[in-house]
Amino acid sequence: MGDELITLIFEKNRFEVDKKKLISKSRYFECLLSHNFSDSQNKEHVINYDITISTLQNFIKWVHDTEHVVIENSYSIKSSMIKYEKDNFADLLNLLQLSTLFMVDDLINDITDIIVLNWLHPEQIIDVWLLTQELGINVLRDICFAVCLDRFIHLPIRSLIKLPVNNLRQLLENVNVRSPEKYLHSVLSMWVEHNVDRSVIDICNINRSKTEKSTILHYMVGYKTENSGSKKGYICLWDGVRLSEVTELKDVKNSGKEIVGMQVTGRGFSIYIIGGEYGLGTGQFNMIIWRYCLISKKWYYFARLPSPRRHMVVAFLGNCLIAIGGVGRHRLKLSSVDMLNIHTGKWSKIANVPECFTEVPPYCVIKKKLFLLKSSLHIYCPETDLWKTVMLSSVGLALEESDIRMEHGITIFGLKDSDTTENDETVLTRISNTQKRICNECLKLYTDSPMVHTMGVPYVGVFGIDMFVSGIGVIFILRKHCESCNNEYLQLDNEVENDKQELTLVPRVGSCYTIDPKTLYN
Repeated sequence: MGDELITLIFEKNRFEVDKKKLISKSRYFECLLSHNFSDSQNKEHVINYDITISTLQNFIKWVHDTEHVVIENSYSIKSSMIKYEKDNFADLLNLLQLSTLFMVDDLINDITDIIVLNWLHPEQIIDVWLLTQELGINVLRDICFAVCLDRFIHLPIRSLIKLPVNNLRQLLENVNVRSPEKYLHSVLSMWVEHNVDRSVIDICNINRSKTEKSTILHYMVGYKTENSGSKKGYICLWDGVRLSEVTELKDVKNSGKEIVGMQVTGRGFSIYIIGGEYGLGTGQFNMIIWRYCLISKKWYYFARLPSPRRHMVVAFLGNCLIAIGGVGRHRLKLSSVDMLNIHTGKWSKIANVPECFTEVPPYCVIKKKLFLLKSSLHIYCPETDLWKTVMLSSVGLALEESDIRMEHGITIFGLKDSDTTENDETVLTRISNTQKRICNECLKLYTDSPMVHTMGVPYVGVFGIDMFVSGIGVIFILRKHCESCNNEYLQLDNEVENDKQELTLVPRVGSCYTIDPKTLYN
């Protein structure tokens, strides 16, 4: 501790605190003990707030604590905060209130991280949301609100029916809420029944647009080569016109070796990076899954892979993250598939993929089914835990494998009902560019190309069937201007140089989509 101490008096208790540390941590004490206040030279200060002695003691421990503990080789916290990871939730919220009262930004950030990593559960989330709304802690408030939208059907009814009407409407009318319409009306009915003030009934209707949907953002991975020759990775946002850097990739180097075969995917308001090997053939794998929160703009530890993988397919099917195939230790081709329920944190094995691969094949998720293209089209249905294989030759298709990642937005294949498939299964079919005006020079770019630029508009397929194609496509297509006609065209490469931003885009690393965080309260 420093030389100068100040005594904090609470009721009949006296606590000595390092004055310099206290001032450096708390803007409240920085102002109170500055020369602008008459009692700045006092050696004692009386705490007259409605708090508990244990909360004050916990705050003082945090101020003095300089020891950081590394958890699972992935993140570190102050030793005084470890007790809040799995227990003492009420005490943690009391400490959060005190940190706001004393204006301690670093403590607010530490508590936010602990809540994000350990306490975003349906049983506690509404309490944290309402408290942070009251305290004006906007980042944590928005994170909690996003969780409420995502896990709405799991929120306790006893908590929902006690919500103020405005908070309830924020949830029920939000386009991003994950809930059947019928359940939303059921919750509203229970809320109305519980709240005896019938005057609010008229203003509490679910006014959700039937056509409005979540706004989707598209991302890809890019790299910059530094002066030292090493590469630095970035998550980049592609808005259909321009590319912009969102954040640096989480640094997952090991002994200076760059990671190979890591994959990226997205869900909700988060981006995930998964797997990879530190140098090809080293046998040293990244086992940690990291999550980038677009609301807090921070990376968080998320989970550990049950088995090492690189160049695997990763995707979300509902609430489950799946890691399919790829390459494991000793360069062994994997057919196994691991699935993580992100709400329970439990891993499970599901049906093996029919074909192995060493490079990421084209794939996408449509209507809660995963489509993966190798020598045949393989379709995974989570409801039955079965893969269905459609032989492309049996439907007269001549699609070659290509280094294409299929994601939300720009479509590279259409869907049609087929006599060769059961029920309403879908198969790939080749479609051509839909640009209305295109010159001969531009046409050369589309020779034998399966690309199409639809961006979620209706398209009449080659079989004359009207289709609305969304949820699949290529994220790493860049717009360019043709010098001949000055019209825009699309360019696709395995690695695309973006001279303006000096970025090299590597499709195989991954592309993904999330909900636009600016539309959180839509």
